[in-house]
This record gives sequence, structure tokens and C-alpha cells, in this order.
Amino acid sequence: MEDELAARGGGVDVLLRKPMLRARRSLRSGHATTAAENGAPDRVIMRQTGHRSVETMEGYIGSDNVLSATAGRRLL
Repeated sequence: MEDELAARGGGVDVLLRKPMLRARRSLRSGHATTAAENGAPDRVIMRQTGHRSVETMEGYIGSDNVLSATAGRRLL
């Protein structure tokens, strides 16, 4: 995505102006995060998301899952 943004002449500004890019990044991020949480190897995630570098792919993986990190979840 960073390469794509650079090619379009922007960065965060492009994401703010282009709703489809935001949506696409959100979907990729959700997919990568869920796959990683379920133990998928990096290479498998990268093949699906189209990332060529582990560093970029890791940027798509959310480190704080809001739903699983709640205190209420610990009550069950």
C-alpha cells in the first residue's frame, strides 16, 4: 500500500481523500490481522494480500484487538 500511495503522489493525505483506498486498506488489515491471530504463516498472508515485504505486511496486522482485549471477556 505504501508503494501504491507513493506512486499516486501522496501518503496519508491520499487515504483521506480516496474512500476506496481507505476501504481496501481496512479490508487487507482485517484479513491480515485475523489470519495472523489464527496462526497463518507470514508467507501465506503475504500471498493473499499481495505484500512483498514482511515489514509492510506487519504494518497491516493490528496488535490490539479491541474485542479480545476487553475486561468483560475475562468474566466468562
